Amino acid sequence: APPTLTAQDGHSVSLEKGKVFIYFFNPQCLHCLDAGRKLAALNWGDTRFVGVPTENPQFGEWFMGKAGLTGKGPVVKDLDALRKLFPFDLPPAGVALEDGYEKAMLLQFEDKEPSETLTKIGFVH
Repeated sequence: APPTLTAQDGHSVSLEKGKVFIYFFNPQCLHCLDAGRKLAALNWGDTRFVGVPTENPQFGEWFMGKAGLTGKGPVVKDLDALRKLFPFDLPPAGVALEDGYEKAMLLQFEDKEPSETLTKIGFVH
């Protein structure tokens, strides 16, 4: 992963240390909203959360609020660079990073996923 990302408010978000979960979403997608609500209900402990809108970035913060993710982490604007490193077809999608390296790519957001995988790899409790 790149060492840092740029949040929509301009500050840098480091990916080099610790656990980071990057959530890719389309702010106008109801499936992404449902997945975001599932993510908001998880206990993230010391895992940092980063939101990345795949379309209409101006609605990223609004989406995070609707999903209950406000305060979980920043919304960043580095979609192009991240999508080259972590390709996926359609959101929702996520990538779990540990110390800057990919630990898991999450593309399933139905039933017990992604919480089962995130628990298994130690990103949520």
